[in-house]
Amino acid sequence: LESALKIMSSKPGCSKVTKKSKNPEKRSLGRKKMMEASENALRNSPQLEKKLVFPGDDLGPVFHLPFAIGPGVRLSSNQLISTHFGMVLQRKDGIWIDFCEKAYFPYAGDRVVGIVVGKWMDYWKVEIGAWKTAIIHYLSFENATKRLRPLVNIGDVIYGRLKHDIEPELVCKDEMGKANDFGILPGDGMMLKMPPAYARRLLGRKKQVLLAVGKEVPCELTIGMNGWVWIRASTARQRMAISHALQLGNMVPHHRQAEVIKAAFKNFTSNEFK
Repeated sequence: LESALKIMSSKPGCSKVTKKSKNPEKRSLGRKKMMEASENALRNSPQLEKKLVFPGDDLGPVFHLPFAIGPGVRLSSNQLISTHFGMVLQRKDGIWIDFCEKAYFPYAGDRVVGIVVGKWMDYWKVEIGAWKTAIIHYLSFENATKRLRPLVNIGDVIYGRLKHDIEPELVCKDEMGKANDFGILPGDGMMLKMPPAYARRLLGRKKQVLLAVGKEVPCELTIGMNGWVWIRASTARQRMAISHALQLGNMVPHHRQAEVIKAAFKNFTSNEFK
């Protein structure tokens, strides 16, 4: 056997045969070292401070994968480039720019609220406030088949996820094929349109405005990254109060949001809130 191995190794194109380690502890130790190395790379990756950037500014390279690139940032030759003027924010798993915009620019993966405005073959047209009307296929709903199609009417409000952004297409299920709160929203609600940048702040970590509203009146809010908010409450007066409070939250500093929202609800105080 040894002579045969020597002959094979001497021939061109033949590689030496090596024995695999039969010790499972060594293999587990190797995996552990690889995991520790990747964690150290994430921990030691430089963090960008909150600062203003201009379009075309270099934000640095991508140090690790997976890495989420959010609105206002694009990847060019492994370098992150800003596309908007605003405040750059970065975490270990992603980077984005908080910028003010009146019109919504679709990004794949965004969760948006839209209104069904028409039908075209096997698709429905959904207005999401972008430069182009989005579409959604009847098979994009949970448990939908060719025989069992979802009941969608013009004027319905849909909460979905953008599958494509160049040609905006919505789906009403997650990656596992489950609805997961996506789909047609109840009809007893009210639509509020706000700047997309403010909607992103509402969905941030602190959620000061949403917590302040929740303390005053029970409600259901569906907030889309396109700035459209679906408000559902017991009465029309409560929905108006919530809409007014959300708009005030965009006009005051962070440290005064809870105070201003509480004062706004006092103006709508009635027996309905008790």
